[in-house]
Amino acid sequence: MWLSISPLIAPSLVETADFFIGLLDPLAWLLDKMLLSRKPSANPSAPRYLDENALDAPSLALADASRETLRIGDVVEVMLRQVMVALITNDRARVGEVSRMDNIVDRLDEAIKLYITKLTRAASTIARGGGPSKSSRLPSIWNTRAMSSTRT
Repeated sequence: MWLSISPLIAPSLVETADFFIGLLDPLAWLLDKMLLSRKPSANPSAPRYLDENALDAPSLALADASRETLRIGDVVEVMLRQVMVALITNDRARVGEVSRMDNIVDRLDEAIKLYITKLTRAASTIARGGGPSKSSRLPSIWNTRAMSSTRT
């Protein structure tokens, strides 16, 4: 079944569509300025996604922690690639670079553990304050020792 549009209405529909399409570029520019205002830190070991303001909303805070954990995975992937090249070429400079990257992973890991600890403390404070809240439903299985690295 074809949709029939009156010839009198069609031009106004096209003008309306043109108007809204014309607004897309300024709207995209505005959203870029508003949402992408955070510039990444020059320090690679500084967390990028752990937002202290999100601790009031546990689901957002956990999403931020997950995102930072994925970032750690990206760093580890680069480390593994560098180690393979270093082993093949016997390049000691790359080994030093991998060691520096390992320090970055360690610092990010510590930042995530601290963030999760802050989140569980905030959730328990809200839970003790009375009244049911979403944050009081956080699982009590968050054990920072289990999340710590197995390295000595």
